Amino acid sequence: TDQIIPARYMKRVERTGFGEYCFHEWRANGLELPSNPILVTGENFGCGSSREHAPWALKDYGFQAIIARSFADIFRNNCTKNGLLPIELPAEQCRAIAERGEARIDLDAQTVDEFPFDIDPEIKHRLLNGLDDIALTLQQAERIDLRGREADRQHAVLEAVAVEDVGERGRDHALDPEVEQRPRRVLARRAAAEVLARYEDRVLRQVEPLLAPLVEAELAEARPLHPLHVARGDDLVGVDVVSR
Repeated sequence: TDQIIPARYMKRVERTGFGEYCFHEWRANGLELPSNPILVTGENFGCGSSREHAPWALKDYGFQAIIARSFADIFRNNCTKNGLLPIELPAEQCRAIAERGEARIDLDAQTVDEFPFDIDPEIKHRLLNGLDDIALTLQQAERIDLRGREADRQHAVLEAVAVEDVGERGRDHALDPEVEQRPRRVLARRAAAEVLARYEDRVLRQVEPLLAPLVEAELAEARPLHPLHVARGDDLVGVDVVSR
């Protein structure tokens, strides 16, 4: 990769602008490398460091696909995440394409002229649709938003249980400094027992069937907090209630 893009030119903070330095040393020593959409290379192409600047430079130079006998794993992965298609073919097929000086790649059919190639279906989908990791994540935006709303409702129910069923009378304020370092409230054992006893009558009716198992698991996890037991004895329990 240091031949693809020398380290001294890796000073930009954006992905563009590296094309002029692609294979800089070789071109400075007489290599003629026209800006074509397809690059045919040798074995283990892209070995070296894991820099993403290598596929950035190749793509900025004008290449859209690279055909090789094999690729370095990290380089191949970086290519697919940056819109550059790596194609592995047997050495004799790579030589045949290089000798022709031209080729037609059909990603949908997975062929280079008459030569078929394999590609992971997820990578194929990514490249055919111009998707990067962020775009793939945004495709799940509705599910992510739904999960966030479910978590908010779960936390709201648990906080309501702590306020309505326990309230300030069940809080032990003496150890607030320790409590503030933990994502939970500390309740007197009797108050926590009341929460659990009244859960079925009060809370279950407030929670959608989808969330009921989650809330039940949260309340069922009430258990001693070891450092607090050491400090205050056996009359405190921890209930997993988000503190806001």
